[in-house]
Amino acid sequence: MDFILDVGSHSLKLYKLGATVELSETLTWDPWGGDVEGHAPNTLLKDLLFRTQQRHPEHQITAFGTEAMRRDGELAGQVSASCGALGVPFRVISQDEEAALISAAFQAEGEYSHDIVNVGGGSIQMVLGASGIPQTWLLEFGIVDLNRGFNLLSEPEARDVAGCREFVAASLPQDIRQFVYTGGELTYLRHFGVPLVDGYCDRYAFADLADRLEQLSVGELVHDSPFDPNWMKGAIASNCIVLALLDHAGLQRFVPSDLNIGHGLAAQIAETARTPDVSLPGAVSS
Repeated sequence: MDFILDVGSHSLKLYKLGATVELSETLTWDPWGGDVEGHAPNTLLKDLLFRTQQRHPEHQITAFGTEAMRRDGELAGQVSASCGALGVPFRVISQDEEAALISAAFQAEGEYSHDIVNVGGGSIQMVLGASGIPQTWLLEFGIVDLNRGFNLLSEPEARDVAGCREFVAASLPQDIRQFVYTGGELTYLRHFGVPLVDGYCDRYAFADLADRLEQLSVGELVHDSPFDPNWMKGAIASNCIVLALLDHAGLQRFVPSDLNIGHGLAAQIAETARTPDVSLPGAVSS
């Protein structure tokens, strides 16, 4: 059993590898400098790594960074130094590699018939035509950017939810088929009791949840979370993305999924162990 740490732009996700891939811990953070509950960003990272090593001293942790570290070389250096001080391999991966990893996650699960939408704190990867010849559509904004750009963490009456959805829709490709939306969405919808039919979420049921959450203050949002409390600070932005996708594509339902790029990396590590002579795209080097 080893661990993979996804050092994202909105959260730290620690995956435990075994017979299956388990999301062991999620911590919301602001890597661009904002404290979370009094903890500096790098302190959260170092504490998570140290705590995991203390609990599992015989196991390796591999870490990778995404958009926040692509944008900010100084931040990438700080994260690399924190990981290196604890003997944890780390590198920053590209958006193309993120798309390859989310594809690998679904291939490993045998769930590769829909378009895939993977949303992070600072970027979005879409894998289109997944059942045929897949193409990628990469967007250089994410949850953190939408929160800031449309005041989504302000009081409800000050949020520009409509503007956010319009902005996202204008950034999408023309041809979107039935899609799966990743990154804890399944757990999120189950937590709030949104009904699913054959694994699909109906647009109207989802819109009802989105409407209810939009009326809540940030303080109210964080008191009812499927993960750590601050995870819910991304809920309104994420809901805007889903509704923009549905409306842009003229769809009445979508598939929520808990798969993430960490699952893709785990799948690639397993494949490399079976065929060590094969170099796989998106793999994180030690």
